[in-house]
Amino acid sequence: MVITNQEVAYYVKNIKTKETILLKTDEIKFYDGFDNTNSVTEMINSGNELWTFIIDESLNSLRLIHTGNVTSSGRKVIEIENKEFYYTRIK
Repeated sequence: MVITNQEVAYYVKNIKTKETILLKTDEIKFYDGFDNTNSVTEMINSGNELWTFIIDESLNSLRLIHTGNVTSSGRKVIEIENKEFYYTRIK
């Protein structure tokens, strides 16, 4: 994953060949339909999924939690069995 000011690019790396392939790129957009169940760190991706991100600078890590989806009728919250991903910064 490569994060810039404008986008998040997702990559996969072949361990044997060391080749890196771009899977997809998402524009960074923050969800603006705030209520008392979400936070300012919720981003919406191209699949209309809401993700909260938590940065731990002491561990150089990033935690992503799938918190809901945006539908035509508004925000649909996921309260149990949320998908989570953990990333570590590589220099």
